[in-house]
Amino acid sequence: MKKILLGLMLNVVTISQMFGTTKTTLDRLYKSPPVGINNYMGNSCFMNAAMQALYYIRPLTQHLFSQPFKDALVGNENTVAGKYVDFLEKLITTSPKALTTDDAKTFRDFITCRAMQSNILNEVLQVPSIIQGLRGEAYELKEIPPIQLAPGTTKLTKDQKNLYTNLHTYNNLIPFFENQQDSDEFLMPLIDSLITVDKKNNSVKKMLSFETKDTIQHKNITQANKSHKTEKTEQGRKLILNFSQPLPEKSSTTMPMEFLLDYYFQQENMTGDNQWFCQACNAKVDATKGILLDANNPMPEILIVQLNRFAYDMIQDITTKIYNPVPLNNYLILKSNYFSNQITEPVYYKLISFVLHQGPFGGGHYTAFVYNQADNHWWYCDDETTTKFESNEINKVLSAGIYPHDGNLEKKATGIFTPYLLFYQKTESPNQQMENLTTALQALKFKLAELATKLSSLK
Repeated sequence: MKKILLGLMLNVVTISQMFGTTKTTLDRLYKSPPVGINNYMGNSCFMNAAMQALYYIRPLTQHLFSQPFKDALVGNENTVAGKYVDFLEKLITTSPKALTTDDAKTFRDFITCRAMQSNILNEVLQVPSIIQGLRGEAYELKEIPPIQLAPGTTKLTKDQKNLYTNLHTYNNLIPFFENQQDSDEFLMPLIDSLITVDKKNNSVKKMLSFETKDTIQHKNITQANKSHKTEKTEQGRKLILNFSQPLPEKSSTTMPMEFLLDYYFQQENMTGDNQWFCQACNAKVDATKGILLDANNPMPEILIVQLNRFAYDMIQDITTKIYNPVPLNNYLILKSNYFSNQITEPVYYKLISFVLHQGPFGGGHYTAFVYNQADNHWWYCDDETTTKFESNEINKVLSAGIYPHDGNLEKKATGIFTPYLLFYQKTESPNQQMENLTTALQALKFKLAELATKLSSLK
């Protein structure tokens, strides 16, 4: 009898695991409702939205809490990556409410400075501990006092030079603490730091990176001239999709994702006065030019897409925002013709989070939508406030391509949130998912039949 009961228990566990009803270690990293993040000084929403979106990339977060990454953090605690993981620890251990202002302030003061330094100095300089001590005084520091030379010396020491350079850098960053910034310009240095710290494991880089080929070749390439082309391979961590030009006259005109992807990967014809000079032919020839994904390298598990909504107006000498809605689907399809050496099957990605921007260029407000697998719901993260969305509500937002989904872009464009940074996770094609579901259902049917047989034997 005990053996039969034990068998029943094991079968129940197997079925629950099959349909994801058991708690895993990863599930415990997420809460319902999600924890909000306070908007320190009223302008840290660009960081809050990016961190919420990044946090809900479950494979990445799982790796950041793995032992190999913890080992990699030893000696790197004072990097952007180290501070981000510290912040995630607080996010996970905090009860379902917003992180305190002190937590947000401490994190923002340090990570913002380091993220901006990585842009300015490309991680050449390290911020010494004295700079952290100057955090409170930095807002009052208007001029950098001259460093006094030691008696009997005529040159600054290496440490004095580094300190002096860092003081100037920190001083130049003061406006950054006081003004709204671009969520993407915070996100990418953070990702770069995670990749640098994880260099030995190389897991973060593999998870987020892909390669593209910028190619120019004969328009009608043949076996005889197949080598007559130039090809440049580049590594990327996000697809930057530009809006087609000229833009529609109405800002309410929708721009589907498939249209933007086709526009990005379209091949430009180089003919007439724009012919390409082929070195092998020593002559100008008709050619095609374009960017394709490198089919020789696997696409990453996580794909980040940026909708380039900020465009420079040469006539007015200003940068303006493009408000056109971009309707989103739960799935992103990278068609086979987007790849070099065209692949036979498209590559599928599932939307897991996205950052939105409200307002004009150089200001506004950032929020995020995240899919929380802990409760199978989408959540809207607006700094310290998190709001659950039912499937019908989020579908309206996705199909409209703006939030609120019934907003009027023609009358009040600056008050509408538009998708800006999109985060996708690689998945199987719908057909493959259906096959897997059919297999799982058949396995369940078999398990249930076994259970029925064992239950009848107990009578």
